[in-house]
Formats: sequence, C-alpha cells, structure tokens
Amino acid sequence: MLPINSFWYYLAAVIFLSFLGCQKPTEPQKLSPPTVVITPEDASCTEVWLRLQFSTEEPVTSVTLSRNDSIIYRNTIFPADTVFFDAGLEPNRVYLYNAAVTDQKGKKYDFMSEVRTLDTTSSDYVWQTFVFGEHSHSIIRDIAVIDENNIWAVGDIYLKDNFGNNDFTCYNMAHWDGQSWNLLQTKYYTQSSSFVTLISSIKVFSSENIWYGNLLYMEQDSFYSIPLNISFPSLIMDIAGPDPKNIVVIGENGNLAHYNGSSWTKLESQTNLDLTSITYYEGKYYIIGNKEETGYSCLLELKDNVTKKIFEGSWFTPHNGEYVGELLKINQYSKYGIYIRSDGWIYRLEVLRDSFYLKQTNSRFTRYTYDMSGTGHNNIWVAGEGGTVGHYNGINYQEISSIRNSATFYRCVNVNGNVVAIGGEDLSSPLLSKARITIGKKIR
Repeated sequence: MLPINSFWYYLAAVIFLSFLGCQKPTEPQKLSPPTVVITPEDASCTEVWLRLQFSTEEPVTSVTLSRNDSIIYRNTIFPADTVFFDAGLEPNRVYLYNAAVTDQKGKKYDFMSEVRTLDTTSSDYVWQTFVFGEHSHSIIRDIAVIDENNIWAVGDIYLKDNFGNNDFTCYNMAHWDGQSWNLLQTKYYTQSSSFVTLISSIKVFSSENIWYGNLLYMEQDSFYSIPLNISFPSLIMDIAGPDPKNIVVIGENGNLAHYNGSSWTKLESQTNLDLTSITYYEGKYYIIGNKEETGYSCLLELKDNVTKKIFEGSWFTPHNGEYVGELLKINQYSKYGIYIRSDGWIYRLEVLRDSFYLKQTNSRFTRYTYDMSGTGHNNIWVAGEGGTVGHYNGINYQEISSIRNSATFYRCVNVNGNVVAIGGEDLSSPLLSKARITIGKKIR
C-alpha cells in the first residue's frame, strides 16, 4: 500500500498522462506552393527580355523555362528575381513562354506568358529638301520633329539685309508649319544686355515647351532666357531630362550641370573629354564623350546627380571582341533599348554593373555619320557626310540613295512618328556654305 502522499502524486501523474493521451497529434504545417511571375520587359524584332520573380515555401527540385516547345533553361537552383534574355527569334511573332516548377513531392506547376516581337519598319519615304543662306557659313546644328506640321531647327543662318548687304547677325532658329519655313533671330537676355547667338542643340518636352542650347526656352509661343548662376565655359551640346524643371546639360571639356527649375548646380563629370550626347530613362542618364586629339571615348552614368564612370579609354580598346571606336551619340528608347552610334556602326549597349559590352547590329555605314535618332529597336536613323542618310529597321540597315549628295554634310537627325527631319550644311560653293534641311514622310 502506497503512503498517502505518494498516492496523490501517483493519481496526479495518471490524470496528466491521460490528458496528454487525449490530445490530437499536431498536424504538419501546410506550405504554400511555388509561384513564378513572368513579366515581359522589352522586345526587339529578334529578342525578348523576360523578368521571372520566384517565390515558394515548398522546397523545389527543378525549374524549366521553355519557349513554345523548346527548353531554354533548366536548373535546380533558381534566382528569386532575374531577367532572362532570349534571342534568335522572328519579327512580329507571338511566343509562349512557360516556367515549369516541380516540388519535392513531384507535383508540377506551370506559369505562362505571351510575348510578341516587334515587326520591322519601312524606309519607304518621300523627301523634300530646303536650302538657306546667302553669305558666310550657314549650318543647321540640331533639329526636332513635333509633328509633320511643326518642326524646329537651330544653328546659324546668314542672309542679306533689306539693302542687299551681308547681315552678320545670324538667324538662329527655323520653324516649319507644314507649308513653309520661318527664320527667326531669337535673342538671349542677360541683366545688362541682349544678343543673338548661334544655337547648338534643342530639346522638346512638349509642343508648348521647347528648350534651346544657349538656355533659351519657348513656352506657349513666347521665348525666355535662363541665366546661369554657375560657370559653364562651353556651348551646350545636348540636353536631357524628364521635364523642364529637372534637366541635365552637357558640354565640352567635361562640363556637366543640372537645373532644378530655379537654379543650376555644376556636377562633377570625372572626365575632361568633350561630352557630346546624353539620354534619359527612368531616373538615369547615360552620357558619352570623346576627344579627337587623344583618340579617347567615355561612357558615364548619372543618377541622383552622382556620376559613375563606366569606361574611358582609347577608341581601339576591345570589349567583347568589339572596338569601342569614337562614341558620338547615345539614345535610349526602352528599358533595354540603349543604342550607341560609333564612327562605323550602331551598337546596342548592355550595362552590367560597372562594365559594359557592345552588341553590333547589321548596320555598317558607307560614310562617316554625325547623328542618330529613332523611336525604338526597329526604327533608327543616322545621318552624315556625303548626304548619307541610313535606316535600321531592327534587322537590316539601308541607306537612302535618292537623297545622297557628295557636297552635303548632315549634322543632325530627328524622328517622330512617320516623319524624319535631317539638317546640316551644303558645301557646293567654295566661298560659302548653306544650311540644308531634308524632311522625309513615310508613305507605307
């Protein structure tokens, strides 16, 4: 017989164990199945960029990415967020991409998305040419198409006065209204004086707000000048930005500045090369420059007013088997549609952290070109010496023979919609040059 105290301890233990025995066994926690979000980020005529975002609590044994019936990626390790690049496709075709995920129980999950590649574009245009200038050296330095009835060109055009004498105050703007050109002598105003000077660049934010390279801007048909509160010893070679209250300008000898809508800030470019072209997309600028005297080019990235030098070196520096060359123009048309025109080719630029590589397009120029403009992967135009005007349609490059002129040097080109405008100089006469503008309208 148990002692009284031991009996009560024994009874409590029995009751406790009985209670535990009545509890239901703990069920294993249910894990959420894997998911993959497939987002098409960009497409050219022959390439697709896909972002795959992957999440799971259930362990995964394999992931397979397919295009139609072709497997393009298979692995047991899958990054949570990555961009896949698929090439060798056909223009204007819909492709079905499928991400198949298998968990450790052998269950398969499929996630799909359709992507259409771009179609090629036509270079079948009808062309008009206009020539201006009566003495000295007249030239169009930049041009902008708002629509077929609203085109602006800048530079310096010299005419005679009402008495037939040479007027050495240049006309620095020309406007096309769809029927004729109107030449303007637009003044730049300082606190103490006003004067007319050549204009080297133009940036259109809207039909009602246009900026010109000597810090003039037009708003609702009136012209205003913006004084610099910083030292900027250079012509403004290019302008870029999301809106008129947030722009960046570039110039020779590494000059770089930002305007916030009320004042200017001089920025450190980390180079002394002549900055020639700037492009803006989603909060980031890319800038290129070069110096003929040294044979050097540079590629810069600017974000939040901080410059990062991606490259600076000789034109003969190879990157992924491609020589950098004389970098002259950069445009960004979409997330991955960053294109650089060098002295001989159009390259697509891929920036990977602090390095880059150039993908050569099928676009070998027959003559030296000065400028490039476009609307996307499949519609890029270049213009240059000998009246060279070339079009890249996303796969092939073609030069327009009908407007070629050995005495013409086209310095600028701009495209909007179905209109392309090209400007430069005509050197037919040994005593003077004339400003030349050619407008092309797409007919199919």
